[in-house]
Amino acid sequence: MSCSRYSPRSFNSVLRHAHYDKILPYEQGSRIQEQLVSEMLENKKNKIPNEKPTVLSFQFQHTYTGGKRERINTTAERRQFIEAIKNAKFVQTSRGGQITYHGPGQLVIYPILDLSEFKGLKSKCYVSLLEQCAIETLRELWVGLNAVTTENTGVWVDNNGLRKIASIGVNLRRSITSHGISINAFPDMTYVNDPRIKHWLIHL
Repeated sequence: MSCSRYSPRSFNSVLRHAHYDKILPYEQGSRIQEQLVSEMLENKKNKIPNEKPTVLSFQFQHTYTGGKRERINTTAERRQFIEAIKNAKFVQTSRGGQITYHGPGQLVIYPILDLSEFKGLKSKCYVSLLEQCAIETLRELWVGLNAVTTENTGVWVDNNGLRKIASIGVNLRRSITSHGISINAFPDMTYVNDPRIKHWLIHL
């Protein structure tokens, strides 16, 4: 499937960006996102044009979020375990993907837009577009950084071995996007690399 042929059905040069400087609880960011998505869905239902697509950007307090695939596997006991050993919350979400860590030093970006307003932009191509945007941004900010994609969703840094630098998980409701991409700038990687965390993830 080619992802190179898509275009907006109508020209709109305005992209609203709302950045939150404070480190927020994940649930607060989720409520902000849900309010925007609900407004767009209601406008679409009533055939009212949505004014402008929005990009939200956050840093969150230490949180592990589960994608749809982990909904069955993540028991209350496992949630309590992770919350106890790392003092971090576990939140189940509606996005695709598996478990993702969020915390200070990580930029979380949620584009809220209507894919049906773009001719030829399917969900898989949208995910690919997020990956390419992340790669171009990383290469611009860190000259010489070798950011790449693999057969798995996300972005990696190829520096004597692949290390994941960006995770992607999205949700679509009537073509309205939510969730998005998280980029590791300078997070505390013990929340990912701690052997107890790795064991917990493997045995979900």
